[in-house]
Amino acid sequence: MSIRNKARSNKKKKKKKKGKSLTGAWDQDSSESEGEEKANMCFMTLENEVQSSPSNFSILTDDDPNSILIEMYDEFKKISKRNKELKNKIDDLLNGNSKLVCENKTLLKSLEVLKNEKDFSNKEFQKLIIKNKNICEKVLSLEKCMVDYNDLKKNSE
Repeated sequence: MSIRNKARSNKKKKKKKKGKSLTGAWDQDSSESEGEEKANMCFMTLENEVQSSPSNFSILTDDDPNSILIEMYDEFKKISKRNKELKNKIDDLLNGNSKLVCENKTLLKSLEVLKNEKDFSNKEFQKLIIKNKNICEKVLSLEKCMVDYNDLKKNSE
């Protein structure tokens, strides 16, 4: 609960407890002032930290507003230049990425064509293997016939 909410809550409680003794109200006021005291200490600590923290600019040490403005403008120009360089780099990367995406699509299509050709070639190869077996069987059969024919021829002579 924030300090403001605690203070509001304490004020509401104070209104509800009007009928209590003066001592109770005094205790409540002292706890309320302790809360405010703690809050003030926190604010003072934060203020000291802000004043003592280092800065990119010499705002806390330089009293000349023009030099501060010039320093800030120089820093702005450096940051703007760096921002422009980074934007150009992002554009280059995006363009390179787009080219790679297109190339990837083209390669995927080529791969699909090659897979289809491979499948077709495998089927054709299997057909050729079967034809080769058939031809081999026919050659064996013809060789056997030739042997039989030669045997018959010899026997008939």
